Amino acid sequence: MASTPEEATKILTFAKRWGNVTIAVNHSRRWDPFWQKVVSQVKSRIGAVQDFVGIFSGDLMSVGVHMADLANWFGAKHPYLINSPGDYLLFEVQVMGKRGRLTVVNNGQRAEWDSPMPSMRFQGYSELIGVSDMTRSDIGVFNADMKTPILRACEDMIECVNAKKPGRRAGKMPRCTGADGRKAMETLFDKAN
Repeated sequence: MASTPEEATKILTFAKRWGNVTIAVNHSRRWDPFWQKVVSQVKSRIGAVQDFVGIFSGDLMSVGVHMADLANWFGAKHPYLINSPGDYLLFEVQVMGKRGRLTVVNNGQRAEWDSPMPSMRFQGYSELIGVSDMTRSDIGVFNADMKTPILRACEDMIECVNAKKPGRRAGKMPRCTGADGRKAMETLFDKAN
């Protein structure tokens, strides 16, 4: 495990020297069916990502790096990452697109989609109005299934290892690669400094 982008680069360099080494990073939302569905719908529902605001509680290395990975996964160019002190768990996201907004609340339990509609109050303007929401249970993922992402990550790594065996299609990469992990560290350190 790396604690700086430079350490992550050293690990990737070492793995490349050894040749047939696959590195996966446990940014668990990459294997979470709820987040997969949300990320897959962003472009079609709100258009290209313009802004990303991630608010989290906890320290940078155990929680913040996950938020940074999420920002990168959404394709945010210049995300805002806010570490909010408090004695409660907080992990929420707001993504602004050209055609609307996505807000993920309740620590990743519900996604809310807003679209611009003509304002009833201000002539000539549009306002963002809630058009739909999606919860984990809507897609068949329940709180009791929270172990699913880590099990999916393990299955993904097994597939990657098996793909490298003779006679198998080579080149299977995990959902969150070492390069993804390094990029998350770079994003986090860029925002923290």
